[in-house]
Formats: sequence, structure tokens, C-alpha cells
Amino acid sequence: MMEYLLTLGSFLFIVLGLGYGLLWLLKARHEHPAIAALEMAAAGLALFPLLGILFVTVGLPLDKMLFFLFALAGPAVSLIFRKWDRAARRSPSAASRETSWCVLALVFVLVAFFLFFWHGATAYPYLENDDPWQHAAATNYVAFEKTYEQRSFYETTGVLITPYLEPYPPSYDLIMGVMRQTNDTTQGTLKFTNVALITLGLAFCYLFFREYLKNDRKALFATILLAALPSFIGHFIFSQVLAIVLIPAALYALLRALDDKRWRIPAIVLIASELVTQPVVSFLFGIIVLLLIALLLAHETWREKRPKKLVERYRMSLNAIIAGAGGVVLSFLFWGVQLARWGIEGFFALRGKEFTSGWAGSYALQRYPLKEIIFAPHASRIDQATGFGLVVFLLVVVGMLLFVLTRRSLDVRKGWVRLHLLIWFLALAYAVFAPSLNLPGWGSSRLWAC
Repeated sequence: MMEYLLTLGSFLFIVLGLGYGLLWLLKARHEHPAIAALEMAAAGLALFPLLGILFVTVGLPLDKMLFFLFALAGPAVSLIFRKWDRAARRSPSAASRETSWCVLALVFVLVAFFLFFWHGATAYPYLENDDPWQHAAATNYVAFEKTYEQRSFYETTGVLITPYLEPYPPSYDLIMGVMRQTNDTTQGTLKFTNVALITLGLAFCYLFFREYLKNDRKALFATILLAALPSFIGHFIFSQVLAIVLIPAALYALLRALDDKRWRIPAIVLIASELVTQPVVSFLFGIIVLLLIALLLAHETWREKRPKKLVERYRMSLNAIIAGAGGVVLSFLFWGVQLARWGIEGFFALRGKEFTSGWAGSYALQRYPLKEIIFAPHASRIDQATGFGLVVFLLVVVGMLLFVLTRRSLDVRKGWVRLHLLIWFLALAYAVFAPSLNLPGWGSSRLWAC
């Protein structure tokens, strides 16, 4: 158990250290220390793989000590300059006290969630077939070779060492490989770090819900529902875990960037990290962001009180576009190199099935009877559980009825959040249930967690 604690400590040190350095440099930390810690974890997790990609690009090894040094740099420099946020020293307000109680409740949820998933992941002494085996090979390659490059091996042998390193985005296995350097067990590293990522993703969901709904208690309630949702992320080991975990973190940073220019760079970093994690989920994330920008543009065009200056009128939309475009540009730190090495044809020759048989084949296009949706089955898919459960299903039905009854609140002139939430839900509901309704679909079984 001690080696797992060392792995967890190393993981948190790197993630929080990198996040602290970025947010301290930009003076973008939240005044509440618990929310600031979650922000640092989100920014640091996004920086982790991007920093590794930078290392490989410039010829540095993916060595844990390099990550430790970079993680230590931000806190060390801040101690030298002693530039602490004065807002953190103020006496807590009623709102911050509510946040503290909600965060305390969140900690209990996260600990219970981690222990539950850790028990499930270690209930059997092996890795599931296919994806986890391939990620185990990729993890050991990164851990011992300290790179994710495999072009020379492919040119020599005609095969890839593993399909989950270049030209496939290596972020998940990059993190796993560095963590593997902190202990002597590949299986333990994969299972432990995977559960830690999922638990952290739940914390990021609270962060996103809090900013999206502008209410601590609603955010906590939504997070508890998500933790109890049967079809949330399972403990199956594949790169989709990291991609799903980064979505709420990236959306949180994007929402903060709408009104606060200091959050533009963190939003760019988080969006770029999402785009170099898992190709198809990144594509879906791009659709969510484009939908958000479109509704922002509509809201700022037709809202009742419109500033006369064009830049001020479209302030939020411009900030969102800058963050989104900046994320795409930064992601080419990886994609630009891969396109130069393999070309578009080379990438699709090696990974084209990800978009066809992987997400458009019979395995992905599943049909779900209503009974299975309402009453989640005890045993379903090994990679992605299905079903809502009775309570969540009833809450969804009630929520949709309230949307209809309060349809005036969906007026884009008054706001964009509720309309964005409704369209986002309907789009994902179509994607999941299209095959069940004999409609064209794509990736239905893989989209429950989105």
C-alpha cells in the first residue's frame, strides 16, 4: 500500500505544483482556498501531458524528476517573491462558508467514490482484455524508454509497439508511464492512477457545475447524482477516461474566461490538453464548445441591453473564440509533429478504424430497451455501464417537464445557459438512443458518460 501512497503523492505533487505555478503566474486563483485547489488540480492535470509532449518535441526524456522540478518551480518562485493573494486573508463571508460546507461534503463523496471504485478495480487480480493490455504495454514503454515516439520501430518492423502511442494522442499513457516510474507494478499503477483520475474528474464536475449553475448547493447535488449514476465512468482502463475527466475542467476554464481575461491562458491550456487525449471525444467536445459559442453570439446579438461598442457587445463571445482557437493552435504542438511525420493518410491508415468500426460498428451502436434505461442492469458492458436508474430517470423526466413549463427562461435574449444545457442534453440523448429508435447513430454505447 505504501507504494500506492507514493504514487498518489507524486501524482498530486506534479498536478498541484504545475497548476499552482500557472495560476499564480496569471493571478487567476479563486479567493476560496478549496476552490483554488480544485482549479490548480484542473490546470495541472492539463499541463501534465502538454509538458510531456513539449519534452519529447525538444528531445528531453519523460523522466519523473523533470516533472517534479517543473512542478516545484512555481511554488518555489512564489515563495521567493512572496506574492500571496490578499483576498485569501479576508474573513470568510456567508457565501464562502456555504462553499466550505459544500466542499467538505464533496470530500466525503470523493473518498467514498474512490474506495468504491478501488475495491471494484482490485476485486480481480488481472487486467481486462484488449485496451488495458495495450495501455499496459504503452505505459511500460513510456516508463522505461521515456518517450512515446515509435516511428523508427514502425519503419523497421512494419508494426506499432502499441496502437495508443504516436500517432495516437499519448496523454493517458504519458501520465501512466511517469507514474509507473514511482513504483514496481504496472497493473497497480494503471488501476490506482485510473481510479484517481476518475475521482478527480468528479471533483472537476463540481467545479464546472458550480460555475455553470452559479450555486454551490445545486453543484453539490448534481455531483452526488453523477457519482451515483450507473452509467458514469467505470474503472475500465482506456484513454477515454482522461478525455471525459478533462471535459468539465476545460468547460470550467472556458466559462471563467468569458468574464475574466486572466483565465484565457488556463482555458487555452485545458482545451489543448483535451484535444490531445482521445480523438473522438475531443471531436465531441469541440461540438459542445461550438454550440456554446453559437449561443453566446446569439445572446449577445439579441439581448435586451446591448452596449454600443462592438467589442464590448461581443465580449464573452470573443473571449470564448480566443480560448477555443488558442486551444486548437496549442494542440498542434502534438498534431503538427504527427502530421509532419505520418501525414493525414498515414494517421488514418493506422487509426482510421477509431472513427469507423470503433464508433460506427455494431459493437458501438447498441439498442437499449426502456426497462434497461430505467432500471440499470447489474451487469452490462465491460468498458461502459448503461442505464440511468429509477431515481435519475424520474429526475430527468421532471427536469424536461420544467423546461417546457418554464420555456420563457429558454429565451436566448435573456440568457444562454439553460438553452445550452437543453440542446446539449438532447444532442447526447439522440446519440445514445438513436439505434434504439432505428435512427442513424454513431458511438451510442460509448457516449453514456458524456
